[in-house]
Amino acid sequence: MRLDLLLCILFPVTALAASLGPGLSNDQLNYVKDDPKITHLVSFDIAGIDTKGKAEPLGTLELALFGEKLPITVNHFVEYALSKTNGYQNSIFHRIVKDFVVQGGNLMRVNRDYKPIEFTTFADEAFPLKHNKMGRLSMANSGADTNGCQFFITTSEKPFTHLDGKHVVFGQLILGFETLQTMNKVETIDSKPVSDITITRSRVSMVLSTGSALGSIEETSVSPGYKYLIIMCGIIVAAYMLMRYKGRRTLVDLTSFKM
Repeated sequence: MRLDLLLCILFPVTALAASLGPGLSNDQLNYVKDDPKITHLVSFDIAGIDTKGKAEPLGTLELALFGEKLPITVNHFVEYALSKTNGYQNSIFHRIVKDFVVQGGNLMRVNRDYKPIEFTTFADEAFPLKHNKMGRLSMANSGADTNGCQFFITTSEKPFTHLDGKHVVFGQLILGFETLQTMNKVETIDSKPVSDITITRSRVSMVLSTGSALGSIEETSVSPGYKYLIIMCGIIVAAYMLMRYKGRRTLVDLTSFKM
């Protein structure tokens, strides 16, 4: 098989594989059993930062979001997760209540490299899910229809029924339970961590789903990093085809040259 033909075949195959990305493991899918379809994955790298600015990495939280069922809430969260300024990156978990919740997203608070943002709210979208397992991702509020940018993650297997119907659950932790428990046990004063528990890096990827959250082996994440692989493959193929074309033009010119 000619090399140029082989490359033409391999390129779309590589691009397709890259766009699908790695799938969720069975263990990860078990955490979202009976939950709605997953549309996004959000990863937060977490570190404890002391008063001298020294950072101690604590691990990563990976959160599955249910954007098909709760598109408005998820879109708000994803917008803040993607923003490199005035977003969740470099923000802190300002409230931690042991064996209850870790709460973050207080972007109105001046902290490090971002400025306070204007406080805006949106209505409670729906309450299809309950706070019935560890790792529930839910919106913090100060009453009905006062959702902003603050969120919390439950840190106990105990069901918190008093939160149901008052706070919108829109996601579930699927990776990083050890990190969550480390955060759960940090030293606090009046529920405020002594050292800043900071989101040092925030990443978002899309999910392609053809079934329910559980049992969908076709469910895969699309990582932004794969775009660079596709671009590089395209450049290589284009450069090779251009070289082949120029080589053939040169050959034609030489064979048609007469003394």
